[in-house]
Amino acid sequence: RKKLNLVLVLDKSGSMGAQFDSEYSGYTSTAKTKMTVANEAVVGLLSLLNADDRFAILTFDGSAQVVCSLSFVRDMNLETLKQKILAISSGGGTNFEVGFKQALDLYQMLSISEEDRSVYDNRILYLTDACPNVGDTNPKSLMSMVKNAAGNSSQNVGRIYTSFIGVGLDFNTRLIANISAVRGCNYMTVKSTSDFMETMTQNFEYFVTPLVFNVKLRLESEGDSCSIDEVFGCAENSDQ
Repeated sequence: RKKLNLVLVLDKSGSMGAQFDSEYSGYTSTAKTKMTVANEAVVGLLSLLNADDRFAILTFDGSAQVVCSLSFVRDMNLETLKQKILAISSGGGTNFEVGFKQALDLYQMLSISEEDRSVYDNRILYLTDACPNVGDTNPKSLMSMVKNAAGNSSQNVGRIYTSFIGVGLDFNTRLIANISAVRGCNYMTVKSTSDFMETMTQNFEYFVTPLVFNVKLRLESEGDSCSIDEVFGCAENSDQ
């Protein structure tokens, strides 16, 4: 993958203090809360970052709190950062927009060269156990900001893509359609501790790396000898 400017936005609202229910995987509930499992998964993610990646983490409830500003992994004290992450506790309300806006602000604080822009991907990894509202068309709403960040190549760092991870829930079809319609954005849901760990470690490279844009496929077969079985992506936007 390309080098990465990664900002992780972690929901720490009161509902994250609930027990992580793994009933979907056929097992009894774990003794750990969603917050604890999320913290441990984020710590696991740190081992996948390269020295020349940049990383930041912030939490949000009714307001946003920066745990670590966007900086090179090589300059971080990772052991200290791990302890800070593991100490994050749940409490408060849920304000999706304030978390995302703070993430954008961290990118705006970067001063990078044109060469850096060409070799780095920018991604916000958004972890939440609640379903964001997609009905609000206000330009300051979460999905409006997600779309603008992905579409604005004139930002100091270039386009900023977003990945959503739903913790212990299924995103509704409307939200999925909205996320899928935004260039470079994706989503995943995790319903057990093992799901979470796999998503944040084994699937990390796939999750943060846009593979290709503006794909066009033409299939010609003689006598209908072959056909398209499945197509993944969004048919609503022709520029994806």
